[in-house]
Amino acid sequence: FVLEAAEDAWQVLQFASEELRGDPNVVLRVAAHDGRALQYASASVRAHRGVAEEMLAIEGRALRFLAPSLRADRELVRQAVRQDGRALRFAVARLREDREVVLEAVQQDGQALEFAGAELLADQSFLLEAARLNSRALRHVKFDLSLPSDWALASEVVKASWEALAQLPMTCRSNSELVLCALAQDARAFELASESLKEDRATVLKALEVDPWALEFVAPVLRAQKEIVVAAMRRDPEVLRFAEPPLNEEPDLL
Repeated sequence: FVLEAAEDAWQVLQFASEELRGDPNVVLRVAAHDGRALQYASASVRAHRGVAEEMLAIEGRALRFLAPSLRADRELVRQAVRQDGRALRFAVARLREDREVVLEAVQQDGQALEFAGAELLADQSFLLEAARLNSRALRHVKFDLSLPSDWALASEVVKASWEALAQLPMTCRSNSELVLCALAQDARAFELASESLKEDRATVLKALEVDPWALEFVAPVLRAQKEIVVAAMRRDPEVLRFAEPPLNEEPDLL
């Protein structure tokens, strides 16, 4: 009955007999529907390595309900984070400071960086490696561009990929040097710039020198200015399509 009911409600294990909650096979069959059922298993089952290996293969976050000794097992934690990077949050503190373990978690899910240990988060070389593996990890890095180390990290990841700009905080996307660096790779990078940069005349003129197709993402108020549009058209007349009306139909620009 328990196994049949588990297909509809994994909580049924909570009300099962001690004998059933202590049976690895029963627990696995119930938990296969939802790993949270593991929390109702007996202590011996939650400390059972075989159960852990089977569960983590299908649901990394089941690590949460395993015995502390298993959450401290490096190989089991690696198995968990390879299946679900955010399972890192349930590993013991020592393993959340383990560079290899954390990088495996970040590769699977960039947001796993949120659960890395404080020492790793203070290591610029580690952060750069994490960002290269998964740019989404940058969402959990606090940048102070007045610090040379933070500036170097932000600059490095943008040089590696303009798309990383999307994951950087607004303070970075408001920095003209970083945005222009990204723009040198792809005009679409200017879409990721802050609204203040898109409205900044000096920055926009520099951006159009780098790539005239950035005009598409310039603030409308500037796309309505002839000087701005002409500056872009000197590089490529085709960008007239991005000018605001009626400028885009002005005879001397056609």
